[in-house]
Amino acid sequence: AALQDTPRAAVLRTGFDAAERVYFLTIVLAQKFATAGDLDRQRAMLESASECLTLPRHKQVMWATLSRAAVRASDAQAAHDWLSQCNPRSDELESDSSYRMAAALVATARHDFPGVLGAVGAGPNDVPIHDAMDDACAVLRANAHERMGNLPAAVAVLSDRMRVGASARMAMENSVRSMSYLGVCPQSFAMATQQHT
Repeated sequence: AALQDTPRAAVLRTGFDAAERVYFLTIVLAQKFATAGDLDRQRAMLESASECLTLPRHKQVMWATLSRAAVRASDAQAAHDWLSQCNPRSDELESDSSYRMAAALVATARHDFPGVLGAVGAGPNDVPIHDAMDDACAVLRANAHERMGNLPAAVAVLSDRMRVGASARMAMENSVRSMSYLGVCPQSFAMATQQHT
């Protein structure tokens, strides 16, 4: 009887409304576990949600998030496997952006910096990106420019995004910190911050 009351059972029983609740709750809790460094719990939660959710946009975001988590765990094969389940041409912005951000992160881990720019664009207006992912994608874009030897372009990408406001600057700083295992923007972020200040 207790099993019937779980969110997963509710998804299977009641459909869309429960699916939306499970989707958003999973995103929030997965981020909490990632921030705490509890990658095993994050992965378990995302995998469980990806199994019970049925809407393509929900599944894509779960798979893309699992791919990013695998990059963080230095599991290149798992990152590729999760990403390969995604639709690279989704017509839904959040799904497409989730895929693009995961593809850019996988490419960053492989030192395929042209691939990063192919995923998220060389500039902020090249590819539509969901607002919630703009700052992280700007960091990945800037890092790609910097690693390819174009430090002025990297600084310009970050400075442009910093002009959006303090929340964007703080979000990019958090992204640089959360992607420290990849050593992103080693020079450009400090230079952009100094220029912005």
